[in-house]
Amino acid sequence: MRKVYWGYAANENLSNEELIRENYQGIRPAPGYPACPEHTEKGTIWQLLDVEAHTA
Repeated sequence: MRKVYWGYAANENLSNEELIRENYQGIRPAPGYPACPEHTEKGTIWQLLDVEAHTA
């Protein structure tokens, strides 16, 4: 997503381990954190992902 839609490092080719270690350019938006301080969207995200049906 970050390479195709956001235009970060289009030629980058990182391994899964490098991705897990966050060795990539770009933003890491998350509700409730400075990049996305709005907490009210958490409920919408929870519903869209159908979290209760996909977690134990």
